[in-house]
Amino acid sequence: LDTIVNNIPDKESSASQHLISEYLSIFLRSQSLVDPVLAFKSLYKFNNLKWLPAVSIESLVVLSYSFLRLNELQMALKVWDFALLRSDFDFQNKSLCSGKHSDEYSIYICNFHNQLVTAVLNTGDKNLILKSVREVLCKNSLVLDDALLVNLVRYLNMANVGNELVVKLTLNQGYKRIMRGSSAAPTSSERSLSNFLSLVVDFLPVESLLTVFNSTFFKRVVEEYRLVNDNIYGILKMFDTVQKQPSVLEESNVNDNTRLKLKYYAKVLDYEFDDADNCYVQIPPEIANFKQNIQQFI
Repeated sequence: LDTIVNNIPDKESSASQHLISEYLSIFLRSQSLVDPVLAFKSLYKFNNLKWLPAVSIESLVVLSYSFLRLNELQMALKVWDFALLRSDFDFQNKSLCSGKHSDEYSIYICNFHNQLVTAVLNTGDKNLILKSVREVLCKNSLVLDDALLVNLVRYLNMANVGNELVVKLTLNQGYKRIMRGSSAAPTSSERSLSNFLSLVVDFLPVESLLTVFNSTFFKRVVEEYRLVNDNIYGILKMFDTVQKQPSVLEESNVNDNTRLKLKYYAKVLDYEFDDADNCYVQIPPEIANFKQNIQQFI
């Protein structure tokens, strides 16, 4: 490595810095798989040399993952923090997860975070778990596996951290699935937005469902719902909850807005139910009753 770096001309030029960064990253990844402790020492030395460029995000993830495989969670988190502090974290991670790179190290970026959060959740350490939640909320490219999201929301409910955080986390993950498609994370089975809502809705505080109803996320859920393919349970529960709100019937600008949304969503769903492509679909009683119920808003 010394020989290669020392023979690179004009080390401070942009092209040379990029090349050196690639060599350092390859070295760190390889060393991480053999001896993560030694690799961590190398990373420390690299960071102390001001003229050396930063290693890649994926090389840091490989090092963190190497510690995690050895059940060294604290060291894994320490390296993970190095990656999170980087200003290019979201950019590199987004590029990798969008399929622009196909090498094995790209897979670590998309899968590792879910494994790390699972390990953190298993510790039961409230401070560490809340730190992981804040990281998810702050970084655009961090998408949780469906099952992990449910487990995390269940923990937050039991930990009494407040309904606001639970709703924020759920909407955050919903919006990210809109941004990156239904298969938001490689570890998640492909789910429509309606199926995603149906999966998590029972774990959301009932008093906060009106917040979800008024979100752009729920608007997309309704607009993308398809009778043949999607689970309507989440939509049913949202409508049922909003209708039972006594304040919705009162006259105010806020409630006028809610009633307008109910009217719009009812029209969108009614159109889907009556679509010619669905004329041979046998609608179950729950959906038939719902179809009849939403006529009052149209």
